[in-house]
Amino acid sequence: SAVIDVIAVAVGGANSRDLRHQSIPDGVDWVVCSIGTNDAAPWKRVALDEFAVNVNGFLRHHGSEGYLKLGPGTVIELCRRVERTNRTISLYTSVKERVALANGERYVSLSEVLGTDDLADDGVHINETGSANIARRVLLEITPTR
Repeated sequence: SAVIDVIAVAVGGANSRDLRHQSIPDGVDWVVCSIGTNDAAPWKRVALDEFAVNVNGFLRHHGSEGYLKLGPGTVIELCRRVERTNRTISLYTSVKERVALANGERYVSLSEVLGTDDLADDGVHINETGSANIARRVLLEITPTR
């Protein structure tokens, strides 16, 4: 089986502004970008037009063969300390999907991959089961078909 060189852009606590500081090594086959939930957080909210520019500009800057954008997943709004709402997150999801499709990139909405059992007790962060579900979906998207 072939080895695929993948780099995932998912930095805990980061938002799309932080993408400007990420560097991708040459020769990477796939860049997997999972960002957006923190952009919707009230204390570090990134305007939707800036979010689109940040996500689009970062990925256009790097010369990998494939891009897979993962749209933010849902949150459990009834949990304590959930300041992000699913309505707000869906706005970022729509922007990310639009940018991906406009650039001919693959896109997966994590709200279609993750359920409430895939989130930690805080209702925002992804737990071990959720991480495994994401990894399986990413592999399906980037593994070449025979």
